[in-house]
Amino acid sequence: MLKKFFSLLSLVVLLFLSACSVTPTVDKEQLTEETRVGRFAVLAFDKREGVNKDAVQGGFVWRDFGTNLELDLTNPLGNTLARVEVSDFQSVLINSAGQRLVAPSPDDLVARALDGRPLPVSGIRYWVRGELMPTVTATAVERDHQGRLLSGEQNGWQITLSEYDAKGPTRLHLLRNETAERITVRLSVDH
Repeated sequence: MLKKFFSLLSLVVLLFLSACSVTPTVDKEQLTEETRVGRFAVLAFDKREGVNKDAVQGGFVWRDFGTNLELDLTNPLGNTLARVEVSDFQSVLINSAGQRLVAPSPDDLVARALDGRPLPVSGIRYWVRGELMPTVTATAVERDHQGRLLSGEQNGWQITLSEYDAKGPTRLHLLRNETAERITVRLSVDH
């Protein structure tokens, strides 16, 4: 069950891209300034054993409405795995069987689902727009000649953003080096 939740939450986020992953389809009427659609891959590498512990990939539909956020996660074939709903008061993960996991915040939701394994839930909301988290110190920040965020370190994550469109970066590479494991998250935004 824990591995299943890891797979579902790993989407949020956020990601080793595979050419065989299907980008979810979204009606053109649903594509707004707040919507991002693409593919993700997450890899957790065990440094002690020198092997990949967990890997998951699929597609995502990200809808950010300011105080509310919805994230639909799909497997590489396009079937819905889960929906994550975030509001000011709670975060909910609903899997394809209708089971719900509830927590007061996205970070608490990840902690409950993954026994404390870090994933950049709070950060992705900003990084997907090419911004830094406003209340967390960032270091090693690099920007391009247009002032767009290219890289930096924030909240324990090394962030690399590239290939900007009008909404933000279309390629996000996130890396976290822990003592025992290295977590890599990649997002590729198609719409």
